[in-house]
Amino acid sequence: MEIKKSTTEIISNKWEEIEELKREGIDPFGHSFFRTHKIKDLIENNKDLQIGECGQEKVSIAGRLMALRTHGKAIFANIEDISGRIQIYIKSNKVGEDAFKLFSKVGIGDILGVSGLIFKTRTGEVTIFVEEFILLCKSVRSLPEKWHGLKDVEIRYRKRYLDLMVNPSVREIFIKRSKVVQSIRNFLDNKGFLEVETPIMQPIPG
Repeated sequence: MEIKKSTTEIISNKWEEIEELKREGIDPFGHSFFRTHKIKDLIENNKDLQIGECGQEKVSIAGRLMALRTHGKAIFANIEDISGRIQIYIKSNKVGEDAFKLFSKVGIGDILGVSGLIFKTRTGEVTIFVEEFILLCKSVRSLPEKWHGLKDVEIRYRKRYLDLMVNPSVREIFIKRSKVVQSIRNFLDNKGFLEVETPIMQPIPG
């Protein structure tokens, strides 16, 4: 009962945050955002940047916020899409105080669109220096705790969407399976075969 109550309270608090954003005139479910790159492609295209070097092209990516680290007037965060994960860097004097204040209200699981220039940190990590961002979707449920992940097998099978969000290895299996099925389907289609769906989970098969 305690777990259910805790979950209910978390969801209730999330909805309160959404209503607060609406009262401030902020849409918690952004309508549109133009993405220039998938994260994996962006990292690959900029892997040869020197440490401290900044790219000249403004880029835009969208994904789910998976980690957040605040350091005074600066924030480091990780955003993930279906292709990979990238670090972003936000400074109050770059995006402005109002935008920085808004970013302090986003949470793990929210979906964001961010735009800015690419640079490489002292540790060699490809990072986006954010110039502007938009909240695309405010999450109403919390993701599993970072270090322990999603370990409960029953929950993993019952809530596949959650398993796919937090377990990259599982997501990769689904992606590969989809590509294999699509390849087989295309091969047979090119050979003139017709795909027919036949019910088998009924009292009278066929």
